[in-house]
Amino acid sequence: MTKETALEALGRIALSHKDIEAQVLWFRDGVWSDAMGESLEAEEIAFYAEGLLDEGFGLDWALVSGPLGEEVRLCFWQDGDPPAPDLPPGTVIRNGGRVRG
Repeated sequence: MTKETALEALGRIALSHKDIEAQVLWFRDGVWSDAMGESLEAEEIAFYAEGLLDEGFGLDWALVSGPLGEEVRLCFWQDGDPPAPDLPPGTVIRNGGRVRG
């Protein structure tokens, strides 16, 4: 997946799901952790991802559905190619991809 393809997909999700939010996770010191403690609103998702991809970060993104509804999960890292974090029980990936900035 290219950077442009990933950003287009995230933009389409935000347009079609105006109330969707994104959880941001970072891979540091061998573990995934919540980046901000709060979520991004729909209109911020592609912009946030683009900025980090432009800085050379990797991105694993997913539109997920679970017991609490739908959300976008944005997972960023700098070095290596870590596996995506585990999904909570009952959560499934509806769409997603992986790209290096």
